[in-house]
Amino acid sequence: METVVDFDRYRRRNERKDYQTEVSFSTDSMCFPAMLENVSMGGALLATSKLPLMRTGSEITVTIPFAVKEGCVKKRGTVMWAVDGQFGILFL
Repeated sequence: METVVDFDRYRRRNERKDYQTEVSFSTDSMCFPAMLENVSMGGALLATSKLPLMRTGSEITVTIPFAVKEGCVKKRGTVMWAVDGQFGILFL
């Protein structure tokens, strides 16, 4: 059975866990620093003071460092919402 978590008007299939770490994300042409606020198997919340014009549906790539070893993982995602320097993404 699948669990769905309601968050405001968004529905999530996976519970998000707090995970504060510095990451970077890129659009088609630029790279920006951000803070990963929380993450799940299905998506993440990022915060940045240098938020480019983000539109719902825009695709980005987030580079997330591993917590206990060197290296990182890159995840593509779609912007689901963007407000006041924060935005939520759904991983593809």
